[in-house]
Amino acid sequence: MTDDGGTGPNKVDFTGCHTGSGVTKSVTVQLRRAVIGPDTGFDTKTYTACFNGGTSSGEWGAGSKGHDYYFRITKVGGSSVVGPTISVDETRMSF
Repeated sequence: MTDDGGTGPNKVDFTGCHTGSGVTKSVTVQLRRAVIGPDTGFDTKTYTACFNGGTSSGEWGAGSKGHDYYFRITKVGGSSVVGPTISVDETRMSF
């Protein structure tokens, strides 16, 4: 998604998070900016409300006009080790 240069935050929402094991109750998300060379990573947000039927939101400051952004899941259940998978009923990104 490309930032339109507005003053609002970059935001990623997850609604309805599920894992195969059913035990995991958190997912950590990092906002990334696509650039030539290594992509720029911003801080991470840990989502929990989406596991209880709600919506979890992560907000980062306003981005730079014309840059492409994406999100990356860095941890599931607090672990960065490959293991449980996650599915999300609805994902929304806004800039």
